[in-house]
Amino acid sequence: EEVRIDFTRYSEDSQFAGDDVSVDVGPLGGSVGYSGSEAEGTVSVDGNVVSATDFPMSNFDDGSQATVSFTINC
Repeated sequence: EEVRIDFTRYSEDSQFAGDDVSVDVGPLGGSVGYSGSEAEGTVSVDGNVVSATDFPMSNFDDGSQATVSFTINC
């Protein structure tokens, strides 16, 4: 299954302060998308490793809730 994750951290000086995560599961054009925003620091950034546990998200289409956990080693 294809999975795409986007993580953006907005500083506290930003209008959108916090950690923003979006996840798409499935092939392009047929994927299911989720997004969520939490306080800055909810996503851990340690050197080349970005991770989160039980990050709350909402489905783009129907608003259903899900939680995701991930570790990306860059």
